[in-house]
Amino acid sequence: ELRIIMSDWYHPSAYTLNTMLEHNPFTWVGNGDSILINGKGESKHCSFNGTTTTLTSVSSDGSTASVTTTCRGKREVFSLDRSKTYLVRVLNGAYLAFFNLAIAGHYFTVLGVDGNSFTEPVDVNSLDLSSGQRVMALLRFNNSVSNPDRVRNETFLMQVQTDWRGHDNTNAGIAHAFVTYGNASTIQSDE
Repeated sequence: ELRIIMSDWYHPSAYTLNTMLEHNPFTWVGNGDSILINGKGESKHCSFNGTTTTLTSVSSDGSTASVTTTCRGKREVFSLDRSKTYLVRVLNGAYLAFFNLAIAGHYFTVLGVDGNSFTEPVDVNSLDLSSGQRVMALLRFNNSVSNPDRVRNETFLMQVQTDWRGHDNTNAGIAHAFVTYGNASTIQSDE
C-alpha cells in the first residue's frame, strides 16, 4: 500500500490569507508557494538548491516577521517491487488547490472516491483531486515498455501539478517525486 498526501504551503500566515479571501470584493490568494508530496517539496522561490530567499509573513496582530533561508528541497522516493500491484490512497490536503497526479510509465485503476466504491473500476492515466478529496486506486505499470526486464532498476517521475490561473502556466505549481524499481539509495532526492 502507498499513501500519497499532496498539499500546498503558503508562506504568508493563515491570518493574511483569510483576510484576502474574506475581502469584499474577493481577492484570490494565488497558488501556494510550495507543493508538498508527503511533506517534502521545494518552494517556487527556490528553484535551485542553495538559493537564498527571504520570506516575510504577517501575524494576526499585524506584526511582520522575516526569515532568510537557504533552500534544500527534498523529494519523496517510493521504492516499489515490480512483482506487486499497489493499492494507492491519495489525499489532496491542500488549502485551495486542485491537483493532478501522474506517474510516467504507469496508470491507475480507480476503485473509489471519497470513501465510495465504484461498481466498475476505471483505468486512467492521471488523477484529478480537489481540496480535501480522496482517491483509492491500484497503481499499475504500463506493460507497453519494450523490455520489461529493464524496469527492475528504473526510476520514474511522479508529477503533481496545480490548475493553471491565467493565460499561461506561469502560475501553475509543479512538484516531483520518484517511483523506483531497484536500489533507491542511488537516487538524489534533493536534485
